[in-house]
Amino acid sequence: MLNIGLKKIIGLGGMGGLLIFLLPSGLPATILSILLIFVWLPLLILEVFDRIDKIEWGKNRSPLNTMTRVLLATPKALLGLVSIFLGAGIVVWVFYNVFIERQPLYTGPDSIYSLASFGIGPALIFVGRYWFVSAIKKYERNLDQNLLSYE
Repeated sequence: MLNIGLKKIIGLGGMGGLLIFLLPSGLPATILSILLIFVWLPLLILEVFDRIDKIEWGKNRSPLNTMTRVLLATPKALLGLVSIFLGAGIVVWVFYNVFIERQPLYTGPDSIYSLASFGIGPALIFVGRYWFVSAIKKYERNLDQNLLSYE
């Protein structure tokens, strides 16, 4: 990830959002909106994920610290689950159209031997699994270290 500060990313998005409201509706506002959605938002999500992964929790087992851990791990785990379900849906759609009944909206190949027929489905499954497992394992590893250190 680029070494861009979280405050700079949030500031750029805020300035862009302000400019959208100040500009009259038209092409410049549309281009700025698209940039905010497809460039700024993914950068913000990745930067927040990187910040969460770098947090060292120490040996504090207070309820507030545990609640903070769960709240920080939840969005990453939910995005991972959504990615897994979307990828599985694509893969199931391809299998259904190849083996059971070809639907009119399906434009993929007739045989399953083409890897391109799955599209982005397998990648969504693997990335979603990584996000989900890394969010849960990070939380469990820190919890296990805290439990072992207090015995």
